[in-house]
Amino acid sequence: MNVKEALVNSTIQTFSDMAFLEVIENFENNNDSTYQNIVLIEILKPTYGSLYLLLPNELKNMITKNIYGDDFDNLKENDIDDCLLEILNVLAGNFLTSLFGNKAIYKIELPQVLIDFKKREDYNLVKFNAEGIKFEIFYIVENYK
Repeated sequence: MNVKEALVNSTIQTFSDMAFLEVIENFENNNDSTYQNIVLIEILKPTYGSLYLLLPNELKNMITKNIYGDDFDNLKENDIDDCLLEILNVLAGNFLTSLFGNKAIYKIELPQVLIDFKKREDYNLVKFNAEGIKFEIFYIVENYK
């Protein structure tokens, strides 16, 4: 399985299992996206890589409401951030399992919420649509065939 295919499958699975959202890959070629939420996780073993999850507020609200079963306005900011961090943590685990199998030894950093994201030329991009809401994942995985 190639890296992009593993990422797409893992994203669809993670959002379905955790947030009860139907996600598809978005093949539109427009750049009208604005994102207020950026979450990063770095992969250290069995290869180096990173995943940046970029979400609009509307999707962040939907994810946290679905996971906590409560209105977004009733949730604490830490709970909201923890929810996004856990989504990316599980997504990274599913992604690595897709690429390397469940017997490989994985080492990942703790996910973190970022304030800013600077797109780099060496990152790959996959666009998604979660029930009408667009989001993106930038990724890089070194030394994977």
